[in-house]
Amino acid sequence: MKKVLILLFIFMTGFLTSSFLTAGSLEKIYVSPSEIILKEEGVFFLESDTIIPVSQIGYDEEGLYVCPEIS
Repeated sequence: MKKVLILLFIFMTGFLTSSFLTAGSLEKIYVSPSEIILKEEGVFFLESDTIIPVSQIGYDEEGLYVCPEIS
């Protein structure tokens, strides 16, 4: 059930934010759903034992992607 909710969240977020993305404006990092971490503080993804905050999640013809927060 948790995986279904995560995937639903990912698809809805991607649908809502896809109109705001333009080519090359944000760095897209393609990930698997198991690399996404949902916490009270926000959405994160795991990359090489490092937890990185996410500004947007989306899905396109190449797969699931995240856009890391720019600090």
